Amino acid sequence: MELKHALERYGTLSAALENEETLQHAITLDPLIPDPKFSPEEPVEIDPTLWAQKDLYKLFPEYQGTRIKAFFMDMTPEEARARGYVTGELKEEQVLALTQRETFSQTIYKKQGIHRDELTDISFDVVGFMWKEMRDNLELLKSKACIQDMSASGVDPTKIRPIIDEPAPFTHQRTVSATAGTADRLVGYTEAISDIKVSGMKVAIITKKLMDDFHLLTRATDEKWMFNKPMTVAQLAAILGVGKIVIWDEVNGLGGEQKAMLTFVPSAYRLSHNTGPNQTGQVTTFEKFDIDYNKFKYLIEERLGFATVRFNSAVFVKEV
Repeated sequence: MELKHALERYGTLSAALENEETLQHAITLDPLIPDPKFSPEEPVEIDPTLWAQKDLYKLFPEYQGTRIKAFFMDMTPEEARARGYVTGELKEEQVLALTQRETFSQTIYKKQGIHRDELTDISFDVVGFMWKEMRDNLELLKSKACIQDMSASGVDPTKIRPIIDEPAPFTHQRTVSATAGTADRLVGYTEAISDIKVSGMKVAIITKKLMDDFHLLTRATDEKWMFNKPMTVAQLAAILGVGKIVIWDEVNGLGGEQKAMLTFVPSAYRLSHNTGPNQTGQVTTFEKFDIDYNKFKYLIEERLGFATVRFNSAVFVKEV
């Protein structure tokens, strides 16, 4: 039945829709419903904790230069130490073991692109969002590369030397028993920090799973909370003797370990920026429009190097 005849028969549109099945399928109110809006107006990250480590690089002193060059002298051998003189005997010369290491720089980058047609159709500031995402990703890679091997992302570990993989005596490798009680494991982690001989504030990076274990630490005598409530990050820092604790939320763990801790002295490291006379090594952004493909292209990059300049500056502890 046509709508005109239905209205004449039933008097109102609602009555006609209730009684005429043909009209129920023929009439839709969708054009009267406003288009939905984004809430919030910008995309939301699937895992916002991913950015928890992106500012770690700010812990390290910056070095304005094209490369990091450090000299090291080993004073531990007996031949290098001072001796007492016995009258009438030959004075022996002491032998000093000197070595040096150079660390060059590498460019890291983040590149994005979007077609102009898509940019025109999107309702929010997608370009501003992309620039923020690109800078956050660049800083995240920079921080992670200073801590652990990121060669899978194209980072050269001989130019940005990860603390975990530095050989002894730069970074010491220690283990604790995974089957031991939580309190005994905490003692093992604490004792391992004594391998650090460099003065200065210590920073501990600890995996979330290990922090969860310490968070629920109880006394062996009565199985009550160690501090009458779950342990806090500040309390754990006091026990370990470190000035700062960073929780590592990466899915693959710290150095590939789900329960591990890296402790280091930030002042013993250098983060170089290959700035040069033209300041070309600092964070630089580029924007270009490809007229052939009607596409905007964006690039952000930075040239840097990272290395330790002191022996015994870090210890990495994992459970086995």
